[in-house]
Amino acid sequence: MKRSSFYNDKPDNYKLFMYFFGEGEEYKNDKMSNGKTIKQWCETDYFKNGLAKKAKLTELYIIDNMLSDEPMNPFPKWYGQGYWRDLNLLPPKKNSKWYQARTYYWLQVDRKQNKVKYEYIKLLDDGFNTSFIFDEDNIIKFFKENPELLPKDMSTVKEFYYEKSN
Repeated sequence: MKRSSFYNDKPDNYKLFMYFFGEGEEYKNDKMSNGKTIKQWCETDYFKNGLAKKAKLTELYIIDNMLSDEPMNPFPKWYGQGYWRDLNLLPPKKNSKWYQARTYYWLQVDRKQNKVKYEYIKLLDDGFNTSFIFDEDNIIKFFKENPELLPKDMSTVKEFYYEKSN
């Protein structure tokens, strides 16, 4: 969990779902950006009839398919993951995994350049919340061995932009 920005930064959604699943009682009085406390938001019809139902379905899927004796993982040892906006994050002082993953993705897409041999990042297209999963260790290793392929000027690396389709 130490590698998870979601866990380390604890945004509203983290606190909300931890509380909802009975693991975050300490967050119940935290104010969300919408002005409500976590507890108040969990009591709304909007939450109960929408996000709560989706969260329960996700929980069942994880229990049945990932926390089983034979977990479903088509990418063993890949633990880097995030949605498209994560890949646009600027690197903090100690971890530039998002920037490196984004840079590697565009090198991987541009096969004409033949700068990468292996596919270490996969797009999991699920609509608006398009996610990525990547082999963080091998991407970091690649840029240690090929530092000239990681531009110092981050603005030269294309960012991701996805819009919600109606």
